[in-house]
Amino acid sequence: MAALFTAVGDEKAKQFLTDLKNNDVVIATSNGDVKKRVMQGEIACGLTDTDDAFEAMKEGANVDIVFLDQDGIGSLIMPNTVNLIKNSPNPGNGKKLMDYLLSSETEAKLAISCAQMPLHNGVATPQNIPSLDAIVPMKISYDSAAQKLEDIQGYLKEWTE
Repeated sequence: MAALFTAVGDEKAKQFLTDLKNNDVVIATSNGDVKKRVMQGEIACGLTDTDDAFEAMKEGANVDIVFLDQDGIGSLIMPNTVNLIKNSPNPGNGKKLMDYLLSSETEAKLAISCAQMPLHNGVATPQNIPSLDAIVPMKISYDSAAQKLEDIQGYLKEWTE
C-alpha cells in the first residue's frame, strides 16, 4: 500500500481503497491466507507475492498470475535484499555469504525452489518463471515507500476496521 500511495499520491490511493471497501473487498491476514482463500474458491482473485501464487500452482490449483497495471504505473517488484552490518565481527564471512546469495547460480536455485525471479540477465529458469524484462515495474523509491508506510499506518488501520 505504501508503494501505491508513493506512486499515485495520497488522494488517488485513498480513493482506490475506498472503492475497494465499497465493493466488499476481503482483507486477508497474510499472503498465505490469500493463497488459501483463492485455492479454496472462497475468493476469485487476490493480491499476493509471486512465490505464493507459484506455490498454489505447484499444489495443483487452477490459478494464474496477472501482473497489474502493465499499461499504467506497473506492478510492484520487491527484490530480496542482503546487508553487511558495519563493524560486524566477521565481515569477511559476511561478504562471502553476500557474494554467494547474489550469484547467478543462487538466483537459478531460488527460481527453481521458490519461483524467485532472477535479477541477473541470462540466468536459466524454469519455463513458468517470468523474466523481469517482461514486466513493467512500478517506478518508486523504496526509501520513500518506507517513509510513507510510517505515515499511513493510522489510516490503514482505520481503513481495515
